[in-house]
Amino acid sequence: MMPIVQLEGVGKVFGTGDLAVVALDRIDLEVEAGELVALLGPSGSGKSTLLLCVGLIVEPTAGRIQVAGHEVFAGGASRVNARRYRRENIGFIFQTHNLIAFLNARDNVAVAIELAGSGRRQARRRALELLDYLELGPRAE
Repeated sequence: MMPIVQLEGVGKVFGTGDLAVVALDRIDLEVEAGELVALLGPSGSGKSTLLLCVGLIVEPTAGRIQVAGHEVFAGGASRVNARRYRRENIGFIFQTHNLIAFLNARDNVAVAIELAGSGRRQARRRALELLDYLELGPRAE
């Protein structure tokens, strides 16, 4: 069976020269479909950076990333349309919320549904269904 996520020699350096900070140093990782993985470590150890690299929110400075059998990063460059890749394959729950401040809860959810290709009316209806499922329907507005 092929891993759902495969990293080979993934590295990330922020800054250059004397100010360079090595956040990731040649990370190798394989995650099988359905496998539960926890990243543990102290603050600043690279956990978030690793996930941001897999999501192509932050580009690695080295290595290769393969997701679901598709090479998404190699040779110092993204191999896919990063926005489409994230929209269709990656889900994040960030440590701090990234809501659009001038939208209510329903419309914040609907934005993601519209970006995935649904029409506005269908997205708003689906957003309410999802909020109800999460028992957040009363807070939709």
